[in-house]
Amino acid sequence: MMDRLVKVEAAELELHFRPSYRCTATFKITSLIHTIPVAVKLSTVRPSSYSFSPDAVALLQPLSSAVFTLVLLPTAAPPLISPPDAVFIGTALAPALQRANSAALRHFFSRPALPIFRDASLPIHLIGPHALRSMLLSSGSTSSLLARIISSCTPPELSSALLLAAGDSSGGNAVSALLSAGANPNSRRAAGGRSAISLAVSAGCADAVEVLVKAGATDRPLYEAAAGNRTDLILFLLAESDFGLDWPDMADADGRTPVHAAAAEGSVDALRLCLSCGGDPERTDARGWTPLHYAASGGHLEATELLIKSSDFNPRLAVTRGGKWWLRSKTAFDIAVRKGHSHLFEILRPEDELIRAARCGKVAAVSASPLIDESVLAEPVWESHEEATSAAALVNTGN
Repeated sequence: MMDRLVKVEAAELELHFRPSYRCTATFKITSLIHTIPVAVKLSTVRPSSYSFSPDAVALLQPLSSAVFTLVLLPTAAPPLISPPDAVFIGTALAPALQRANSAALRHFFSRPALPIFRDASLPIHLIGPHALRSMLLSSGSTSSLLARIISSCTPPELSSALLLAAGDSSGGNAVSALLSAGANPNSRRAAGGRSAISLAVSAGCADAVEVLVKAGATDRPLYEAAAGNRTDLILFLLAESDFGLDWPDMADADGRTPVHAAAAEGSVDALRLCLSCGGDPERTDARGWTPLHYAASGGHLEATELLIKSSDFNPRLAVTRGGKWWLRSKTAFDIAVRKGHSHLFEILRPEDELIRAARCGKVAAVSASPLIDESVLAEPVWESHEEATSAAALVNTGN
């Protein structure tokens, strides 16, 4: 008994995906019948996404062949599904059709009693860097689809995709697969940009961080780990580095340390770790911002309390230096007021050292306050307009 009428010279079809372009793959079908024409009909799981050229139907003369092209219609994102789309090849003996056009062939296949052979089913695989990017952005990717697409990409394309996978909180498996295929563990978004391990730390993906370190990633992004309150990642990165005991005070290009980072995000566990390891709670960055300024800006009460308790002097008196004009010579209280964090007003208000001294006419005490200069005296922070007016009068008279 005959089980098939044609031979297909392909087991599967691969389309190199490009967004909004027609993506194609060709395949050849050969008739196995010596004496009778064979009618061929092509179809897909989703006919709205694909078409065929020259047509989805054809008539093969005995032992003849024809080449067909599968066309993925232009789309912004590839239709990545599992199991994948497929091309189905149906055939039927057509002794009465010596010649036939498309309309005649479609009418031929519409006959209800026509015995049709399912000669082949060709899985459709979309490959290339654009398909890889879409898969990494999708929450429904599978390891089998990922492995096939990865194998179609070059090392630079894999390195670019690594940055995307590293920034995914659940991207550990993808990061591992990309590294195994040749992605550079020290990839960066651009010259001087963030590294893959920095993105993985910010995403909080411990598996990705670990595999990147094992693959040779050299960065140790403690700042990002502190910002994310990931004490586990801080300790892991320290164990995989030769940093000294001063690691909590290692500053970036803007002068910010892990203490600043933890304070800015209200990451109390990381902040407590940094301070317990010798981190300076009073250190200023390039703008003159202390960790307390950052905690106040973010409205983080617990971090604010911890920083005040950990400081040798009253950090509420520290003032900023740089930045926009409205952020210069500002205390942490000023920052909290500007941000509307009223729950911080009581703990940050520097009335003990400044307002009380002004109220008592102690000009020298006000002038000698740490980190307070003449510009600050010209713009002190008072509880009210009336209080500021009274303080200014006291300072001016020296009483």
